[in-house]
Amino acid sequence: MRYSFLVEGVALMRAPRDQRFDGSAAPEPRCPDEPLGGLTIAPTQPRRGLVLVRVIGEIDMLTAPRFGDVVQNALVAVAAERDRGGDPALDDPSPQVVCDLSGVTFFGASGLDVIASAQQTAEEHDVRLVVVADHRTVRRPFRLVALDRRVLLTATHPAIGRRVTAGSAR
Repeated sequence: MRYSFLVEGVALMRAPRDQRFDGSAAPEPRCPDEPLGGLTIAPTQPRRGLVLVRVIGEIDMLTAPRFGDVVQNALVAVAAERDRGGDPALDDPSPQVVCDLSGVTFFGASGLDVIASAQQTAEEHDVRLVVVADHRTVRRPFRLVALDRRVLLTATHPAIGRRVTAGSAR
């Protein structure tokens, strides 16, 4: 059975869940690890004391909780790793989490809430939070609410393969 929706004067047809419009079988429901609402989050640890969180897609009220969980977990994990100790010669004395938002196409108020909360967690755990944003889509909301005064907002970072240039912060 097909049914339709009227969105802004345009009728959209929908196929039943188990069938596509062309009659072929629909794919299985997506697993929880697949991108949610057009958002891909890829945390990596290029070296001890550093977690890089690359984000591609839209950060809105639907995707922000998942983004927040990843960033909070990264902050806590880096702090715990530092607290466990290890070889002081190999360890960076200031652990950090770098959020690469250069692939973000929409950044809503929920994303600002996530970053503000993450900055508070970073301060509590003595971890440095860096947000990499090289375009207006992300930088402008930070400036509008003056969050760029609390969070290190930069256009580039060595962890993502680009050199930090003088004056690139804020």
